[in-house]
Amino acid sequence: MDELTLNLRLAVPAGQLEAMIRDEVRRVALEKFHWLTIKEAAEHMRISERKFAGEYKVWGLPFSKIDGMIRFSREDLDTFLRANQIRPKVPVLKFPTAMESPAETSSAA
Repeated sequence: MDELTLNLRLAVPAGQLEAMIRDEVRRVALEKFHWLTIKEAAEHMRISERKFAGEYKVWGLPFSKIDGMIRFSREDLDTFLRANQIRPKVPVLKFPTAMESPAETSSAA
């Protein structure tokens, strides 16, 4: 057993290390696949599978269906997320200059 493995086994509770490795392998594998299942698409969007399955048609997400298996393009999901991104309006704050008194600034607003 190499030193890194030994250190990980000492630092991480039994059984958790294997789960962490399995999750990381799955994450890397998902990055390689372009077409995602409903479950994978929901995970990619960080929402529940139930919510995704109930809404993807309402949202107008394109999908492919072959022999009853539905697949979503990772690129289409990312495009959808970007298109629905909300950028809050940031108010422009006016600070009094050296020439203005605070009373003049508040009356101007």
